[in-house]
Amino acid sequence: MPIEFTHVPGKIHAADASFFYDFAETATKLSLIEDAGFQRIVVDDQAGLLTNMDLAAQTLDRTSSLEVVL
Repeated sequence: MPIEFTHVPGKIHAADASFFYDFAETATKLSLIEDAGFQRIVVDDQAGLLTNMDLAAQTLDRTSSLEVVL
């Protein structure tokens, strides 16, 4: 049975950068998401639309099989 949606909460600290800004960690997490069988990733950062668009573009650069949803 495929998993359609999951939420992975993380620690939220104002000083912490999103994992998308750490290139090695980004590649690792996106690879794990792909390996788990997910087909889409939702980008919804609290920083707003322009940040979400930047994160989505970075995600598309690092994966070929995931569909990015804003």
